[in-house]
Amino acid sequence: MRISLHIFTNSTISAPSTRVIRDTYSSFCDAFHVEAATVWMDPHPNTGAADRYLANLQSHFQHVRTTSSMSDGYVKAILGSKSDYLFMLEHDWLFIKERITHSLDEIMAVMEAAGITHFRFNKRANTVAGWDRSLKECHTNGIDYCLTPSLSNNPHIIHRETYVNHIKRGLIRVLPGSKGIEEVIGASPYTYGAIYGPMGYEATIRHQDGRRRK
Repeated sequence: MRISLHIFTNSTISAPSTRVIRDTYSSFCDAFHVEAATVWMDPHPNTGAADRYLANLQSHFQHVRTTSSMSDGYVKAILGSKSDYLFMLEHDWLFIKERITHSLDEIMAVMEAAGITHFRFNKRANTVAGWDRSLKECHTNGIDYCLTPSLSNNPHIIHRETYVNHIKRGLIRVLPGSKGIEEVIGASPYTYGAIYGPMGYEATIRHQDGRRRK
């Protein structure tokens, strides 16, 4: 099974600095030991800095593509990739390495065995609250996880073929801005996801919020 990393970014208040996305990428590599990445850049909302931001991204990443919106990049990543699974990562997250004790190969094996098409990492403990109103603790191939009907744009792994079909059905559409990811697929009866770790497991990611200027 193959997996590819896709990082989605836009020209925020911190652009043209690339520090936020580089911190995110570095923490991902520390947690999963994967280096190759495709970066998808939306020039909005800080369009005045977009050209400089693009140039700075290209100086740090080999594969950088421009998009019309965050969801445009999401759709293009799904349709353009040939990997079995995609790791979808927005530009302002940090992974808590010590709480992620399994490799991507091990996680993909669980997804394959259990038929999971959306597997995410949580920014808070795995509890029935807030976004996750229903959780079911499961165990497959030595990995604990929780099933949930609520999908999220937190860092997540998707089964590409399933998501190609979601696009064909119109469940994922290209919309302006950052909308159109979990707002669309989260309401679909065809989708169900999983969260890393058992019930009560501590957060595995931290949100940077994408606004640091330096």
